[in-house]
This record gives sequence, structure tokens and C-alpha cells, in this order.
Amino acid sequence: MRYPPLSKNTFPSLSILTEKILVTGAAGFIGRHLVRQLVSKKYSVVALVRTPEQAKSLNGFGCEIVQVDLLRKDTIIGLSQEITQVFHLAAKADLKTKREKALAVNTQGTSNLLQAIRGFSLKRFVLMSSILAAGRCRGSRLSLPLDASCTEPPDNAYGRSKREAERIVIDEFHGTDTEWVILRPALVYGPGSRPFSGLSTLVDLSKRPGILGRLNFPGRISVIYVNDLIDVCELTAKGIIHGGRSIFVANYEPVTFGQIMITVTDILGQSRTFISLVTFATIVQHVYDGLDAMIGISKWIPAYMLAPFGSSLACDSRDLMKIGYRPRYSLHTGLTQILKT
Repeated sequence: MRYPPLSKNTFPSLSILTEKILVTGAAGFIGRHLVRQLVSKKYSVVALVRTPEQAKSLNGFGCEIVQVDLLRKDTIIGLSQEITQVFHLAAKADLKTKREKALAVNTQGTSNLLQAIRGFSLKRFVLMSSILAAGRCRGSRLSLPLDASCTEPPDNAYGRSKREAERIVIDEFHGTDTEWVILRPALVYGPGSRPFSGLSTLVDLSKRPGILGRLNFPGRISVIYVNDLIDVCELTAKGIIHGGRSIFVANYEPVTFGQIMITVTDILGQSRTFISLVTFATIVQHVYDGLDAMIGISKWIPAYMLAPFGSSLACDSRDLMKIGYRPRYSLHTGLTQILKT
């Protein structure tokens, strides 16, 4: 399917936007940015949060705030039937747990939300998933990036919970007039991200003296600056990204872990000699994928844990290119925003 390039005439006039959009996980890192953007574009936003503290954090955002617990059906009541679109961001992002039960908000929470809004005249339901919902087959999990052909089960509990949430959404809206869109973002970074998130850890490591801060890991990783992800959400809200599809959201070209660390030191004006790990990484890839093909080692050591040596966290985002979208933030620009704030 081919889509026309974006142009100024593609976007509807803001003066006629009367949509009411429900955003779950509104107090989270991505949710806060999304709520701000939607409100600034004159959408009416209903923000779902779980705790009173989260509700207070959205005071002044210009949105309606509703406190619910997605794991308790009795709290998801009284939502306005005037809601026309849903952005479901609420999730537990825990890569360490090995139990899907600990990630029930990703699956049961999604199911409970869908039951609560069943019967609404929804135009669109957008699920914020993850690239980890896609899975490579055994024997290639570490060495090859993810793309639209990756239909194998994920090798980690978090990825499986997000894949199940995707299935729940697709089943709910199959054959209905409601469009569903699944966004699978890569590593999202920007101001307000969690202190111990993946890229924040690399930034902190780059600042430290010693050998760990000088290792040039060649593994590839796809990233997306939070404002660029929000731009994609806005395109989805406007129907420019068509429904009935899953789409990877990332800058077009993956970067290496070493490239991230080198960029940080460059921005900070530091002079540092980096140690190449290309040969060692190649050996790690061959050994891991070989063992995975033979005994399924990914059941015990998911490929993402060795991402600095391979491509398990890299993805193909050319679908965004097909609709004419161009990210506004390069790696250097995005990291500068983080380091200067």
C-alpha cells in the first residue's frame, strides 16, 4: 500500500478539531508529552491516571483527569461516551521479570479497558506497544534486526505481554468500524525519562572515568526522541497513519551503543580514546545464535540482554518513510537536549 507524502494541506484545520481523546498512562514519561501536545492542538483530552500523586502531576495541563486502576474493573466506570479516540499507553515496562503475571496491566489491563469502552462510537484505538513485541526465530535473535516479517514469539516476558495486548486489541476491533493502530516504538529518550532507563544508563556510563566508559560497543540499537514519537502519535490521531497496522517507530537508521557514548563525550567536550569491540562482538553473536539454534538459550538469556554485541534492539522503521514522515531530532540533537537540561 502506498501513501501520499505529507504536506501542509494534509492536516485538517485546528479550528475544527473537536475530538475527545482518552489517554491512559497519562502521567508517564510519554503520556505527559502526549497530553501536552494534544491539548496544545485543541483536542479535548481525558487523562487516566492510577494514583492521586499522578493526578496532581497533571494539574495545569488543561485536561480532564480521571483516576482508575486498570486491573480493577469497578474503577473504570463513568467514562464519557463522547470519547472518539483512545491512546492506550498505560503499561508496566519491566524487562527483568520472567513472569507474565507480574505484567498483568499490559494484558488484563488492556482487556478491562476495552470492556469499559465497548459500545463507544470510537473512530480509532491506538496501542503503544514495543519493538520487543516482535520476535526473531531461534538462531538469529541476536544478529538480525527486527522488521515487519518478525512474527515469532518474543523471547522475554515483557515482549510476550505486549504481543498479547496487541492480539487483544486486534481481536476486539476486527470487523468493526473502529480503526486500530499499534505503535511499536524503539528506545524512547528525552527530558523526563526514567533515571535508570536504557539510554540514561549509557549517558551516565559515558560520563564516568575508567575502562567501562571507553568501550565502543558495536551492537546496533534503534532510538526515537520523545518529541518525534509524539509527532507520530499526532499523525495517527489525524488518520494520516492508517488503521489496521502495526508500525515500528524509530529514527530511520539504528545507531551503535558506542556511537551513543561517543556522541555524549563529544557534546560534553571530553577527549577520550575508545576501545573497539567488533571482533569480540562477532564471536558473541555466533556463539549465542548457535547455542540458541541448538538448545534455545534465549529461554534463559533473552537476546536483548546482549544487545550491545548484536542487533536485537534494532528495527526497520521504513514504514514511516513511506508516508513521508521525517524525524526532527538526530541522535546528536536529542542527546544535546538531555545533557543541556
